[in-house]
Amino acid sequence: MYGDERPGREDVASLLGTREDPYAQSRLARELPLLLHSISEFEELITELVRVVQPDRAIEIGGETGSSARAYLSAGVPEVITVDVAPTTELRATAEQYEQLTLVTERSPEVLGSLPAATMWVVDGDHNYGVVHAELSAILDRNASEGIDLLAVFHDVLWPCARRDQYYAPDALAPEQVRPHTWDLGATVWSDELVPDGFVGKGAYATALEAGGERNGVLTAIEDVIAGREDELELAIVPAVFGIGVLFSKRAPWADEVRALLRPWDRSGLLLRLESNRLALFLRVLSLQRELSDRVQRFERHSASLDAEISRLRSELAAARAAAVGDER
Repeated sequence: MYGDERPGREDVASLLGTREDPYAQSRLARELPLLLHSISEFEELITELVRVVQPDRAIEIGGETGSSARAYLSAGVPEVITVDVAPTTELRATAEQYEQLTLVTERSPEVLGSLPAATMWVVDGDHNYGVVHAELSAILDRNASEGIDLLAVFHDVLWPCARRDQYYAPDALAPEQVRPHTWDLGATVWSDELVPDGFVGKGAYATALEAGGERNGVLTAIEDVIAGREDELELAIVPAVFGIGVLFSKRAPWADEVRALLRPWDRSGLLLRLESNRLALFLRVLSLQRELSDRVQRFERHSASLDAEISRLRSELAAARAAAVGDER
């Protein structure tokens, strides 16, 4: 339910609970996924950005279930182009439902140069330095060639992808773009090392073995591309739900209004503490789940061993009884 029927601003007051309905927030908490992870959680903020900028087109990289594209269209964007090399069934259905939505199933960033120019870009694809660096470079070149101001929204600019690569398809990248990685271990806030009970992709993505350094992570890629362009571009970071970065042209006619809109959220210490606490609690849950799973497996092995021992003893007992009966005869 949540994600397609999101509460509007006018409904938030009632969701806090009233004297007559004190359980409204409890119901909302039960309906939310245990771990919020989607860029669609920023729908209200992105809707406000659309209202201010009024882009004639939005191009997004990574379409998830299509909920984000529907949100852009509902906010008033006339046309949306979604680039997703492996679209979900829900995304394909959304593209068939909306004639204003075009689905491009080619790999970014190679395809970006052939797309129409756009003021608004949303980047939520492969979360690694090589891909994000190439995507943002292509976007800036595309807009510069058309003289178009930029509003670009990036997801996963905070931990764990800010300074550590993830790879959905490492074989599709050039060897120099791929760091040593693992499919079996994941990052956790409880250790600087990768662990079995961290954010493990379970075959969906791999994680770089090392964090930090040069050419590693989503935020590092953005910083490197825009380095030296501080007079042209400004980056705001909203530290919630794995973080979004909003990069915009400082000389755009709407720049001051965008800056004012983002100012309460940009690098907010309160949001960062809440996000860090959210991650710590969820990763503790993952750790407890793995511990429980390990204990269950040990119990099952021990139980199987006891069953085998019981069967052996019963066999010995039956044989002893049979022998005793034979002796009596």
